[in-house]
Amino acid sequence: MSPTILIVDDQRTSLSTLEALLSPEGYQLFPASSGAAVFEVLEQMIPELILLDVMMPGMDGYEVCQRIRTDKRWRDIPVIFITGLDDFKARLQGLEVGADDFISKPFQAVELLARVRNTLKLNHYRRQLGERQKFEWAVMNSDDGFVLLDGDGRLQFANPTARHYLDLAGDEAWQGKALFDCCQGRFLIRPETTWQEISNQDSFILSLIRPETSLSKELWLRLSAQRMQGPEVGWLLHCRDVTVQQLERRQQAVFATLIQHKMRTPMNGLLMSLAMLGLDGRDFTPEESAEMVAIMKERATCVHRQLENIFSYLEFTGSYQGPDPATVADISLIARQLYSELSVAELQLSVADALTEARPEAPQKLALRRTSLEVILMELMENSVKFHPQHQPRLAVEITPVSDKQVRLSVSDDGPGIPSELRARIWEPFVQVEKYFTGQVPGLGLGLATVAELVWAAGGNCRAQSGSPFSGQAGLTIVLDLPLQ
Repeated sequence: MSPTILIVDDQRTSLSTLEALLSPEGYQLFPASSGAAVFEVLEQMIPELILLDVMMPGMDGYEVCQRIRTDKRWRDIPVIFITGLDDFKARLQGLEVGADDFISKPFQAVELLARVRNTLKLNHYRRQLGERQKFEWAVMNSDDGFVLLDGDGRLQFANPTARHYLDLAGDEAWQGKALFDCCQGRFLIRPETTWQEISNQDSFILSLIRPETSLSKELWLRLSAQRMQGPEVGWLLHCRDVTVQQLERRQQAVFATLIQHKMRTPMNGLLMSLAMLGLDGRDFTPEESAEMVAIMKERATCVHRQLENIFSYLEFTGSYQGPDPATVADISLIARQLYSELSVAELQLSVADALTEARPEAPQKLALRRTSLEVILMELMENSVKFHPQHQPRLAVEITPVSDKQVRLSVSDDGPGIPSELRARIWEPFVQVEKYFTGQVPGLGLGLATVAELVWAAGGNCRAQSGSPFSGQAGLTIVLDLPLQ
């Protein structure tokens, strides 16, 4: 867009001369013939330059310039005085009221155009500098973290919030270090990846997770990266603390799962008992009535107990820091219980000898609440039922040690499996893999995302791979590495 110039002179011939010289250069010109007219124009638009005659009746150029410089809306507009006064005192007075430059009458066309171009160019650079300073102030004082990486993923810049989030404040030599190296030992990078794997993309999103400990709560950082365009290869990273949103969403998903599974059986029994009491024409003996009331009381008590368990669980983040930590032995118990409740054709349960030899009086505790473990197994086993062609899968649950700090839980089925290009996305919220086949399976696609969040928050990892112990079907195996306390 062409630069805008306000030209001010009380002589019509002078205005015409300025218009004749400047119009061919492509400038947008706005004429004013008096000091008062200047401010009428300024109320309507802000020019990029003012060419101002000094000697005008009424309000002269000095007064006009002084008023412009005292108004915050206009004070940054450059002003060039056009004056027939060529003495030192006149120029000094012009500088005192804020003039940027002077052109003496009668002026030369070449000089006028050169001074206009130079002043507009300097003003452009000044505005760019001002915008950059505003941007830098916003970045340095933002509640979000901003990081610049070079093409190799090495830290070049991090604002104070990013240094705080990434725990770089005490590391004086963080500049030039690889981001992933700085995160190592401080955060879990999920989904698990390497810089080499993601650096060929134009953008990526990762979670940096600091699992909960006895001394600190869990922390979730969302890291959004965008490749920068231009001659220099690099990345701009936006880092935001999403712990509150993550916990709220996880609690909603877990609550829905627990309500669905834990409340279904006792509620169905309670409703059935109430329906029987309401049968028309049926006379119950006192003994039968007492028995029905006792059954309803038992089932209502079960509903109440399950609700209390759910609400107790939701008071915490779902990690092992609350009461009732899960044990390795609970995996088998919960899997068998779900086998009896779900439409599972067969359950093969395998526990490594090294784990079964653990002392019963000192069971190995997982870094998970028992309710979290229930939700994980519920989602995995019910998914196998949901996506199986006959909704009656065969399941294999295997528990093996990884180290003295981790055990591995593998859940395999004989279903259709998942295409390799989609397996990495099944841990994302709202991704429904089944829609790529028929679109018939209901649900929000939060099940495996909830599983991943519970496992990641405890410091573990999860992955999906093709194949299973069963022949005749592609099958899918979900592998979870669960930390021990």
